[in-house]
Amino acid sequence: MKTKTLNISLPQSLITKVDRAAKRHDANRSELIRDALRTYLETQQKWEDIFSYGQQQAAERGVTERDVLKAVSTERRKRRTRV
Repeated sequence: MKTKTLNISLPQSLITKVDRAAKRHDANRSELIRDALRTYLETQQKWEDIFSYGQQQAAERGVTERDVLKAVSTERRKRRTRV
């Protein structure tokens, strides 16, 4: 795999946390940050996929965001009255 060096600025408090985490995971800064970025990007992609799927399903069923908010509000009201 071809790599490229990046220079980033981090506050000292974050560097300290990175160093502690790297030590706990028997890794160096670069390995820890690479893994954290990979995890972040994968998670973001999963959320984008989920929202895209939800929008597609809503469009197919003619459901709007307002409909969802109204349904949630109604259900919360029902649950409060049951208690």
